Amino acid sequence: MEQKPYDFVPFPDHCVRALCPGHHRFVSYTGTMECELYLLRPLQVGSGFSDFVKTRQGAEVLAACHAGVEREDKRLYVIPGSSLKGVLRNLVEAVSYSCLSVMDNKVRAFIPVKLNRCTRVDELCPACRIFGMTGPRGESYQGNVQIPDVMMPEGTKAVLARIPILWTPARAKNGLPRSYLGGKGEARGRKFYYHGKKASGPDARVVLKEGQSFKATLHFNNLDAALMGVLLTAMGLHPVHRFPVKMGAGKPVGMGSVEIKLLSVTLRKAEAGRLGSGVYLLEGQELERWVEECCREAEKQGLLFYEGLERVAAVLAREELDRREMPGGPY
Repeated sequence: MEQKPYDFVPFPDHCVRALCPGHHRFVSYTGTMECELYLLRPLQVGSGFSDFVKTRQGAEVLAACHAGVEREDKRLYVIPGSSLKGVLRNLVEAVSYSCLSVMDNKVRAFIPVKLNRCTRVDELCPACRIFGMTGPRGESYQGNVQIPDVMMPEGTKAVLARIPILWTPARAKNGLPRSYLGGKGEARGRKFYYHGKKASGPDARVVLKEGQSFKATLHFNNLDAALMGVLLTAMGLHPVHRFPVKMGAGKPVGMGSVEIKLLSVTLRKAEAGRLGSGVYLLEGQELERWVEECCREAEKQGLLFYEGLERVAAVLAREELDRREMPGGPY
């Protein structure tokens, strides 16, 4: 058995819950982030189907395809906004005093009760205040962040990659396998995969080639500085704890390492109205200072779970990219 390509990030001992920001009034930050997604490793967000692809030698192989859309008889690759949103929500939950929003019934017995998902709009954790929640009693909240699909321009380089066959997660009859449990029989935490060198194998996939950059837009409304700080931290932009994120398929074998770069932020003042007056742009050093201020406010208000943040930053450390050998077989 090879070295496991993942580690666990511990859970916080409680959630910090408060009233949701709401959508009926604007008293906090509203605007747009312009970001760049830089592919440190090949990326594939699965489309759910496979097709025959020609190799350099002219042979045809059946390969799992990257997500895409048809536009004017041309196929354009896309990173669904829902995929990027899921990555960021998972990280927000890990680095802040947030609940576990998704939990299988079999797993529930191994999770601290204090981390049960939020169910009331007047008692939401940081992750649910930012991204929203669906409660069991019909009480739901839309959230205050929207991420459109990231459309790849024409000429985006997609290549045929071969990776090891991916194994299904470990299973157990009564919930979680023993290796996922701590000394008291509770789950050890959230599982995150390391960055590393891409492993090779027989599984053919169409992937976006590493070394490319794509523009992504993130819209936010009515988020105060502390919640903005939590979101920026989850994007790997904390002044002290920086890291690339992992997304898409093939995380255990070295795929999906993406660096998020913040290019600019456009802020609209609360009193600006819908016509666009009162809008101002943050770039360069002014943008860096704003990011630092937001992260400090998140720390000041006690929203950041530092043990979780430090562990996430260690597991997702950029240095692992060229240092860690990812498994080519069972682990």
